[in-house]
Amino acid sequence: MKTILKRISSGLLVLIMVLSLVLTVLPVKTQAVSLTYNTGTRHDYNAVLSDQALAYYTGNNTWDKLSQLEGGTEDCLDMSSDMFYALNMLMTDTMENSVSYSSLPDYWKYTDASDGSSGTIWFYLDSTDSGAMSREHVWPKSHASFHEKDGGCDLHHLRPSISNINSSRGNLIMGNVQGTSGAKTYTYNGTDVLYRTSTLCEVNDNIKGDVARIFLYVWCRWEEPNLFKDTPNPVIGANDSANDGGKVIESLDTLLQWCEIDPVDSWEMSRNDKVQDVQGNRNVFIDYPEFAWLIFGRDVPSGYNTPSDNGGSASGGSGSTSCTHSWRAATCTAPMTCSKCGATSGSALGHTWVAATCLSPKTCSVCKATEGTTAAHTDKNSDDTCDVCGEDLGTSTPPVGEAGSYVLITSANQFTTGQYVMIADKGYGPGVYSSGWLTAVRPTVSGNTVTDTMDAVWTLTVNGTSVVLTDSNGITVKPKSGNTNGIQNGAYNWAWEFNTSEGTFIFKGIGSDTTTLASNTGSGNQFRAYKNTTVASGNYPYNFKLYKLVEEVHEHSYKEEVTTKPTCTTPGVKTFTCDCGESYTEEIAALGHSYKAVVTAPTCVDGGYTTYTCTACGDKYVADQTEPTGEHTYVDGVCSVCGAEEPVVGPETADDLVFLQAPSLSFQDYIGMQLLANGSLANTYDELYVEAIQIDPVKGATTTKLTGMPYYGVYLLFDQQILSWSMAEEVTLTMYGVKDGVVYVGQSYTASVESLALSMLPKNASNAKVCRILVDMLNYGAAVQTTFNHNADYLPNTNLGEYANMGTATDPEMSATNSSSGSGSVSILQTSVSMQSKVEIQLAFTGDISAYTAKATIGSKELTCVVDADTYAAYGMTAIRIAIGAANMRDTVTFALYDGETPVTAVQSISVEALVKNLTTSAQGNVILAMMRYGDAVAAFANG
Repeated sequence: MKTILKRISSGLLVLIMVLSLVLTVLPVKTQAVSLTYNTGTRHDYNAVLSDQALAYYTGNNTWDKLSQLEGGTEDCLDMSSDMFYALNMLMTDTMENSVSYSSLPDYWKYTDASDGSSGTIWFYLDSTDSGAMSREHVWPKSHASFHEKDGGCDLHHLRPSISNINSSRGNLIMGNVQGTSGAKTYTYNGTDVLYRTSTLCEVNDNIKGDVARIFLYVWCRWEEPNLFKDTPNPVIGANDSANDGGKVIESLDTLLQWCEIDPVDSWEMSRNDKVQDVQGNRNVFIDYPEFAWLIFGRDVPSGYNTPSDNGGSASGGSGSTSCTHSWRAATCTAPMTCSKCGATSGSALGHTWVAATCLSPKTCSVCKATEGTTAAHTDKNSDDTCDVCGEDLGTSTPPVGEAGSYVLITSANQFTTGQYVMIADKGYGPGVYSSGWLTAVRPTVSGNTVTDTMDAVWTLTVNGTSVVLTDSNGITVKPKSGNTNGIQNGAYNWAWEFNTSEGTFIFKGIGSDTTTLASNTGSGNQFRAYKNTTVASGNYPYNFKLYKLVEEVHEHSYKEEVTTKPTCTTPGVKTFTCDCGESYTEEIAALGHSYKAVVTAPTCVDGGYTTYTCTACGDKYVADQTEPTGEHTYVDGVCSVCGAEEPVVGPETADDLVFLQAPSLSFQDYIGMQLLANGSLANTYDELYVEAIQIDPVKGATTTKLTGMPYYGVYLLFDQQILSWSMAEEVTLTMYGVKDGVVYVGQSYTASVESLALSMLPKNASNAKVCRILVDMLNYGAAVQTTFNHNADYLPNTNLGEYANMGTATDPEMSATNSSSGSGSVSILQTSVSMQSKVEIQLAFTGDISAYTAKATIGSKELTCVVDADTYAAYGMTAIRIAIGAANMRDTVTFALYDGETPVTAVQSISVEALVKNLTTSAQGNVILAMMRYGDAVAAFANG
């Protein structure tokens, strides 16, 4: 599951701030992988699991155990089931290596090879081609919390695609669109590749299974919830530029349908093996497509063809029992068939019919078989043009008359959206809606023209065979009930009919609503909907002549403008706009990449390569890799070619045991030297540690073994604390790893707090606050060494030179006092200060206080309290040590001992400032003043 990383102490945050000022992170090396070509065959159904797949599912991750886990619900946003968790952990824990986005083409020539190496199979096109390559995020980046990292550079997810095809797909939702109104076909070099509407994109049937299984992998491995539902709270990940949370396939039914009609073939199984060779993990939905159903709580369809035979009946079939079957997928008319012996299994899939249109009869979208004849033309918008083929079905001639007049229309073709006067055969027409009726008015008609509308103007909105009726007050009307008399306010699509011989229109209820709009001459000729049986009995005029408002003819004059410029990968848009506001758009083809090649020559340790960068958009990829030139040539222990040091005899060396940067300083909660390493090393070695050797001129060499702490999820942090009197002493930090009992040694650094500080001063000369910290810190160490005569012959501030005056020049004022309130059963006998790597307040107590809980805070920040039972043991006392951050030495610490929630001591208000105030005139005065100057400098930096 996605790991929520906890941020660590404020001292480390200061460390990161300083690192950002002065350090450059070294690149992480990617482990080299020896690859072989994909030898599978496209659309040759794979009836068995590969040897690699069989070896992958062990322990608690066998089919028998995984398939019995709870599989959740049909809601892709719910990812809490036991099966989801187990599959996620399996694919995550075994992913030992990640490739870079730029290196994907280097691996694709192996993983996506055709016929063992004869070229790369381009996704969607499903064949080789010489077109420009594009890295296809099958799960679009705009719908994901990754960009070109994590799931955005996962070989199981990304596929090589022809740039123009990739641009045509865009970020459309995958779905079934063939045969729907407005669907368009994208053809590449004479091959139909994609079928699109404005929101959906469909691929050919022989690609659908690949798409579905990639979607399932990304959903489960990278925990992207919006598989077939929009997520209301999309996550904007650290490696993301945008995430709209939109779904990637139209429905669960479509996802499973695509899995079923395009089973796993031997090429897809072989590709799973090749990607495992690189990354370590597999796409479990290729090895066991059954999980696509089980993980959503559905039954695996009977007879479904899978590599493991667990979900269907493909365990043998008829024919030779000794044959090692090579199954070809079932078709519309034939069951799954062995290409070697002719054995069959299961049943034919049956045709997937697409409805007939005026261009083609009913057609199977899988095998293209046809049935019957073509259908009639479709004209849903009544524009006299077929919606499918564009054929002119007859001109909708407007009524002839003076603009602004209402003229009788005489054909159904003339019935289009507009303003009308409706007059029934008794001379009355509906006026406006009022209290459950339409008022009756009697417009004046002369010939074919209404000369006085009597305010009986209605807006009729025509949509094919239905119409919406809106009176002059903007009120739309509908039948009061589907099969009873009456009328009411509300949106409604009335069915309309035209009587050619009479030239009249009738408005009826839709579907099962058996009513008709008519007037009642017995009720003041008012109008409403009447039951059809009532109308048929007579005396209810319902045949209307329609007089349409003649509008002034407008000639469009369009101006064109490029409203969206095309890029290398995405089409642009050209908009044509008339002064009247009418507009339409045309697509501008994507420009395609224009790559410039830059060759990086090989060295003795690194291979060469060519970087191809698009001069227009910056897209880049690496190809044409070459082997390293050969062995190192050492001169006086250093390679004359690459500068590598000659390894010394000792533990075996490991190239991956490297730090991400030189040691850095921490000076917030304590004085220390810190290093970062790649967090993945902890998974590579059984034990990983850093050995710190410090040379003290008085005590000699001391060795400390440092264990790495998880840091921001992808790093390990190693931390060596330095005592205040040891800032001038060098520390050698060396990384070691233990694997299978063998000790490996890696990178080593030698530095001191003094050397690191002196190297940082010139880089931060313009940052007075950073320089003040560094100078005051070294002055603090020098004061400790001088006062306690510890290596006083060499002080850490000796070589400050021109930076010496950048420290604090005046002695700090100290005026705080300690206070306490209340009393408890346990008394604090003594309060003092310790100054080593950390500044600590020491509180001494009589007797055993182990039964109590010590709590100390500065404001809302809890401090670490450590029980020290040894320091004052000879005096029958126990101490509490409270670590104080350097930035907090002017703040007040609130402290008490608690028995449960009840304090057993006075609640103390303590500050380092108050404790050391009276010591400034003592023999330790210089140390006290230097310590406070350093603390003030850190506080000033931390507070901005």
